[in-house]
Amino acid sequence: MKPWFIQEDNVIPFPKKDTSVVRLPNVNAYPDFLTGVQDLQDHLKQGDISSDIHKKLYQDLIHRFMKVESFETPWFLREAVGISGRKPGDVFQNTKDVKNQITFDTFKAFPEGKLKFVDINERDRAIEKIKKQIPTLIPINKPNNSQLAFGLAIFNSQSGQQGYIKFGRDVQQVNNPGWWGNKDIPNYEPYFAAARKSQKGFGPASIFGTNTSKKTPLTPNQIVTQINSVLGESFSNPVKEIITKKTLPTFKGQAENATAIRDNFAEVFGPVALVAGASGITGPYKDAEKYLGDFSACGIFYPTQQTNPLCDSFLIAPNGKELGMSSKGKAGANASIFTLAKNIKELQISDPTNPLLKTYKFTVDTLNFLDDHTLIDGPIDLAQTLGMINAKTSGQIKSLWNPRSEEKDIAKYPGLTQIYNLYPFKSGPDDKNFRLRFAILANIAKAVCEKINSTKGFGEGALAFLNQSQIVQAYTQVNVSDKDVIVKEIRTIYPPNFQGTLILNGGKNYYSTNAVGKIAFDFKPA
Repeated sequence: MKPWFIQEDNVIPFPKKDTSVVRLPNVNAYPDFLTGVQDLQDHLKQGDISSDIHKKLYQDLIHRFMKVESFETPWFLREAVGISGRKPGDVFQNTKDVKNQITFDTFKAFPEGKLKFVDINERDRAIEKIKKQIPTLIPINKPNNSQLAFGLAIFNSQSGQQGYIKFGRDVQQVNNPGWWGNKDIPNYEPYFAAARKSQKGFGPASIFGTNTSKKTPLTPNQIVTQINSVLGESFSNPVKEIITKKTLPTFKGQAENATAIRDNFAEVFGPVALVAGASGITGPYKDAEKYLGDFSACGIFYPTQQTNPLCDSFLIAPNGKELGMSSKGKAGANASIFTLAKNIKELQISDPTNPLLKTYKFTVDTLNFLDDHTLIDGPIDLAQTLGMINAKTSGQIKSLWNPRSEEKDIAKYPGLTQIYNLYPFKSGPDDKNFRLRFAILANIAKAVCEKINSTKGFGEGALAFLNQSQIVQAYTQVNVSDKDVIVKEIRTIYPPNFQGTLILNGGKNYYSTNAVGKIAFDFKPA
């Protein structure tokens, strides 16, 4: 029997380019407003479009990038949050060592007094002149011959000043507030007042790094030791008391970090509390011991290699069984294809007559298909089997991957132009890491997700299988008393009862500069 998705002679190829039709600029393909303005002006000057069409496309461009206005703070001020909009003294923290911090000093666009340098020689001479004053200059991107301007960001560190340079097309682009993001300082992340709302310094990745492994889960005492080495005794001692006193912790003098402790640091000490059997944990979490065994015999694993995972931690039993723990605050967490496909396959073995398997057959077949294919072949082959591309187009895409092409120019692959223009890229060909193979794969992944998400019953089925998972949902409640943060309760739900919307998201792991994992899910709580 042929799979559900095979429909021979019903494959709809992407339309071929009709050379008799005038191709208008694609407003949705522009990475930012200023780039769009410049490109439309170029098309107008070259006679590619009329003045009336230019006016229409310009209005479309304005609407695409238009922001909701505030009388007190218009959008062009609110958006000035990148490196060019930083204030002197803003702190950036090392991603591996929270004690290593640098402070922002100033930002300046070069050249001064004109749009761009005459040529790369003039540009490079300007950089050499700057090096005489700031010997430590770190490039953010590798310049090409058309990038005849650059931005210079100067930071103060314990060892003196250090500069970062990012190359751009011209000063107009360099001064664009969103052009150089706050997260684009190598090995550092923003830690000024506004940025601390994300509170990344208290999460598992900041404390344990990204080399954690299920094969070597941590003991509660090992976790305490690591917390102490990164955050110090003010955080490690309260967690240690979870083990020794079997009570939920109180963090002395940490009132300003109450939100971080509740939403991020709880991801670290929550599983310690379960393993230690601390008082103050409510709900039916103990029912999970029927599946996992005694919690006290378990090690703890933090999946820090993943970005925003649905489960912040896992209890790993001596026999290898695992129980996920999902903390409150996961507004956009990823439920992986692997996790849901694993649940489905276990259900197919343990309960093959379960009505979910028949009711949501499309969901079952789709998730198993993506799980059984690689992160490269999965989106391509599924696009073909769904009739979105034909075998020829599929072969063209795969030819970029075998062998792995370093090509950046879409003009050399006219058959893939429509896929290339389906969605805009955050990083274009001027980025040193941009590759055509990544860009095409990213857009195919997004298109496949859009097609599947629009299929009736898919999201409902995915959510149903998610709620069959071995996961404990945990909601940490804290009170602030004087300057202290008191953890009052960890309320649990088991089996899970996730309420919300679950959709595939091809943009989470596929980018124009890399492909880091299979298609992920977006979970938006109700």
